[in-house]
Amino acid sequence: MESKITLPRFPWPESPLLIRARALLLQAGIPIFLVGGAVRDALLDRSTHDYDFAVDGPAMGLARKMANALGGAYVPLDEERDTARAVVRDEAGQRLYLDFARLRGPDIQADLTGRDFTINAIAVDLRTGQLLDPLDGQADLARKLVRATTPHAFQEDPVRLLRAVRMVADLGFELEPATARQARQDAALLARSSAERVRDELVRILDAPGSPHHLALMDRLGMLSIVLPEIALLRGEPQTSPHHWDVWEHTLYALGALERLLQPLGVAETTLWPEAAPPVPEEIWQEVEEKLAPLAPHLQAHLTQETGGEERTRLLLLKLGTLFHDVGKPATASMDDQGRIHFYGHDAIGAEMAAGRLQLLRFNRREVQEVERMVAHHMRPAYLARSGRPSRRAVYRYFRALGPAGVEVALLALADHLAIWGPDLIPERWGRLLEVAEQLLTRWFQDHEQIHPPRLISGRDLIETLGVPPGPQVGRILEAVREAQATGEVHSREEALALAARLLKGRRST
Repeated sequence: MESKITLPRFPWPESPLLIRARALLLQAGIPIFLVGGAVRDALLDRSTHDYDFAVDGPAMGLARKMANALGGAYVPLDEERDTARAVVRDEAGQRLYLDFARLRGPDIQADLTGRDFTINAIAVDLRTGQLLDPLDGQADLARKLVRATTPHAFQEDPVRLLRAVRMVADLGFELEPATARQARQDAALLARSSAERVRDELVRILDAPGSPHHLALMDRLGMLSIVLPEIALLRGEPQTSPHHWDVWEHTLYALGALERLLQPLGVAETTLWPEAAPPVPEEIWQEVEEKLAPLAPHLQAHLTQETGGEERTRLLLLKLGTLFHDVGKPATASMDDQGRIHFYGHDAIGAEMAAGRLQLLRFNRREVQEVERMVAHHMRPAYLARSGRPSRRAVYRYFRALGPAGVEVALLALADHLAIWGPDLIPERWGRLLEVAEQLLTRWFQDHEQIHPPRLISGRDLIETLGVPPGPQVGRILEAVREAQATGEVHSREEALALAARLLKGRRST
């Protein structure tokens, strides 16, 4: 079906840069079509920063010309498929991504019918403004359905399986029943997809609000055991009191709790899936908001830091840490004489398992290490809460072990606790943990010198002034001095040297 339309909030009239881009594209003198997500989002009245163009001619050369003309960067994507990107900034400084690809077929109709889903198989001819919708994707938009273009869509590109879940996550749609059946049948094909492409789709699924629902959908469709086999093993793994749910259900509730407690702080959205959080009294969420509201700007800045590309942030790492925090439980399960189940060492084993899986998915070294720390130390705030208000020394040692990931672990501990106790939450125990989390976060964001004090003396001072021989002893003494600074026992260079001398004397006498 073809029709001349005016798209709601269509981008060309709104952005001077995009108006100029359209004019430049029309000068190329070849058929060019805006396709896929940008058209879909315009029809849904959603904003976008990604624009895909199908070109009946050389696409990479056109992308380079656009990047040069608009003062952007040219990024070749796939020479074999004649695909490239121009990354530009609009007048507000926002990045826009203009992707250009040669038509996949003899004409635009063939290109569209060979795409992944009907709602993405809609195009606009830039020359005429004509809307092209050969598979009636607009009807599926109205029905809120994600429907594959053909029964072979997943076989042609198995990553489309994850993209189907991502479409559900992004749009709040449902999988069309025949598409869901085909996805379940073809799920094993994901094993032949590149790790990088699988990773990128998984990232987008976790980034979307209601990530527990989308992971559960992956599980129902048979994808979880292919993409995250260690996580799939959590299903049905029993736990005894105070746990309300098995390890898989607990993990999903922990993710839901995390999104729910971050939502009022402006860090995460849960508008589509409020039921993803565990069933706890509503006042619990209000307490979290009141405690953490003063830290909201700091948390927003921290969790939106990029860690690997523009779609990977510390919030994503926190979600990964939450997803993997109990992954070591099946491997460490044991039962005592009273029938209680224990998971001794699951934190350490789980950290190794998480790191291994993330390496296979080609996350970068820093991301792997941060998630590994989160999993290894996810119970540490709960241990601190058992002894009341942690000392300055305990807080210093916490952040010495965790660094910036100590922020994420404090938040993970809250979500974990809520997903353990659920409706049987004990107010006093919860209150202590919330106080500890607040204290840890406040120290990191507002009293940073207490956990990262300025260096008063150096290794050279120890060697030249105190005669300490070069070697590991220098580092141990410097760390002891720094801990004394953090606890308020040392305030000056003179006090630091005096403490170092006492430590050296004590070590020599033993």
